[in-house]
Amino acid sequence: MSSFTHFVFLAGLWGMLTLNLAAQTLPNTWMQEWNTPSAQNRPLQIIHGSYYRGKPTPEEGMETLVERGLGGVVINVPFSDQYLQNEDEWKRFVHAVRAADEKGLRYWIYDEKGYPSLAAGGLVLKEDPKREAKELVYDAKTGEFTVRPCFEYTHASNNYDGIQRYPSLVNPEAGAAFIRLTHDAYYQHLPKELFSKVEAFFTDEPSTNALGMGPMSEAMRKRVKVYDPVDLTKPNLPMVVWEDDFPEIYKKRYGGDLNAVRKSLFTGDTDADKAVRQNFWQMVACRCCEAYYTPIRDWCRAHGTLASGHTLAEEGLLLHIPLDGDKLEVLKKFDLPGLDFLSSVPEKAMDRGWQAVLFPVSAMVLNGGRRVMCEISDHDFRIAEKGPAPVAFMQASAAWQQAAGVTEFTLYYNPGDRTVAEYRAYCEHVGRVNALLRDAKPVYTTVMYYPIRQCQAEFFPSARRSWESQSNALQTMSNSYADLGKRLVKNQTPFFMVGDADLERVLSGESAAGKIMEFVVPQGVTFSPEQEKILAAFEAAGGRVLRGEVRPTPVLEPACDMVFYGKFVREGWTFHMLVNLTDKPYSGKCLAVPASGALELNPLDGSVVPAKTIVEIPGYQTRILAVPGK
Repeated sequence: MSSFTHFVFLAGLWGMLTLNLAAQTLPNTWMQEWNTPSAQNRPLQIIHGSYYRGKPTPEEGMETLVERGLGGVVINVPFSDQYLQNEDEWKRFVHAVRAADEKGLRYWIYDEKGYPSLAAGGLVLKEDPKREAKELVYDAKTGEFTVRPCFEYTHASNNYDGIQRYPSLVNPEAGAAFIRLTHDAYYQHLPKELFSKVEAFFTDEPSTNALGMGPMSEAMRKRVKVYDPVDLTKPNLPMVVWEDDFPEIYKKRYGGDLNAVRKSLFTGDTDADKAVRQNFWQMVACRCCEAYYTPIRDWCRAHGTLASGHTLAEEGLLLHIPLDGDKLEVLKKFDLPGLDFLSSVPEKAMDRGWQAVLFPVSAMVLNGGRRVMCEISDHDFRIAEKGPAPVAFMQASAAWQQAAGVTEFTLYYNPGDRTVAEYRAYCEHVGRVNALLRDAKPVYTTVMYYPIRQCQAEFFPSARRSWESQSNALQTMSNSYADLGKRLVKNQTPFFMVGDADLERVLSGESAAGKIMEFVVPQGVTFSPEQEKILAAFEAAGGRVLRGEVRPTPVLEPACDMVFYGKFVREGWTFHMLVNLTDKPYSGKCLAVPASGALELNPLDGSVVPAKTIVEIPGYQTRILAVPGK
């Protein structure tokens, strides 16, 4: 071989090696963030008024959070008997926020004294008791209707924080008073340079409250602070949320006399009965948005911050009706929609966990956003007296939610229950995944129908949280919905939900999700002629409508229904995220990844290596496979 030929050969070989190396190298800025995640990608600790963390000053207290790897705090003025009304407490709060800011922590504001939000620690009702939540109840034995305060046998008298009368979520005066007493107060007390850095306001579990839960157990009642006495001699009857102007609003929207047909809210199976129920619950959903969620979002936007938090009981389709009317429409009013997940058992993702997570994720997708919040804890471990959850469980529980689309984690874990190194390892695991995916776009080709309007038509309120009395049609839709969603998750099919309001936009490919190829419809669902035309156009464009079934596209070989999968794209890279939800190791191929040219990233130790044909995922661990090119 001549020297020239030898030179050309070496130059070509070097070129191929350089090209291959370049193809397998993520951008430097991404890798810097992966190696040392910044505050924006790390979790936030919910600290409420615990500014000191056992230290003599807030500065030292915040430093302990930085040492544990946290990126921020969810903070509020102290929960005292003078909540929102003590200037010394406001000064301590401002001091704590300044300390967090100086330590490089980001911060959100928690908008209530405990939960559920809207009471402002009781001040909303103290100003005007007529703002209290109301319920319309029906006694089938006597045929009598009664409008009365909505308190006994509801979430307001059945929660772990405190038993207290609750304002009406569908009363605009209550919502306006809450914003004035809380949001305005924070804006007035925080110096402008600090308020300008408030990322979000966190609202916690507001609802119509009109869900029959029965009486609280004696054991639980002894553990909870009682602000208002509970009258258990009050008849426990089926209820719906009520406000004095509902008949007027109903008449304007639907042209009928609500008082004349109110029995249909509780009984009856004619088409006319069902139309009343569907109209009523759609009216409730609109009113929830108009009276509470939209005003808070508008206030936040006007003041340069975001509306976030979560509603009550994201999991469970039938709970959405009495608590929100239409939860997906409510969640779309958040700038940064969220959920709470009181479990750190990774396997629960495949149970009902996916339902809780995918509702705010769906709202995010429909809004064209990216960020989703989860308030997470190991409450289930503690209530069972099993101690704190293992760090591996915590990491996997966050990872599968990140694979589903969650980006922000607000923590009710107790940092003192774990070593500094353990807590830091958890926070860095979250941060590394976010380093790649927080600015990436989730990829979907499948969407599932959220049959809330047809469920509204079939729904009967109950005196207890029991669904056995619901119609066969409703149970069919609800059970099919849960089954199909679980099967999609177990088959590694990323998807989101769509309701009637966005159906045409999503199926036509005009939403932020892009082109959809499969539309999954629960059993028992029927569509109007207009909607059938939308489905026909979708099929004519190459889409598939799957009624009561799913068609899995294999992602793993061998198949494994306990690996959670998410797919994302970002600036010429595709990310395939695999989370092992069990203690059993998985070994196999990811069929979505080419045989060569990909990277395998491990958020547990930060390693980045060329991906092998076989991916090995130990129990409760995560792997991200990065593929250059779209």
